[in-house]
Parts: sequence; structure tokens; C-alpha cells
Amino acid sequence: MIDLQGFGDQIISGAITTIQVALASLAMGTVVGLFGATAKLATSRALNRMADAYRRLFVACPSF
Repeated sequence: MIDLQGFGDQIISGAITTIQVALASLAMGTVVGLFGATAKLATSRALNRMADAYRRLFVACPSF
């Protein structure tokens, strides 16, 4: 058995928080991505340019 030295509850709480943050970021990323894709495919030039600027900003940023 693994000896957690009394920190088992904190480890479980941290794991749950990590999973919640990951799921929330997945949901937000999906929504932002769908809006961006919809704007990129839109016939409106303003929406298309905003989506293109957003994409260029994040493609130009290096991954850390």
C-alpha cells in the first residue's frame, strides 16, 4: 500500500480540481473554436477578418 502520510485527501482534492479545470478549458476551447470556424466561413468580411486576425495572432505566438 502506498503511504500518503496523511495527504490522501489533499491529493484527491487536487486531482478533482485538475480534472474540473481541464474539462472547463476543453469546453471553452471548443466554444471559441466553433465561433472562430463559423466566423472564418462567414460571408461577412468583418467577421472573416476578425477570425483571420485572431488565428494569425495565435499562430505567430510560439508554444511555451
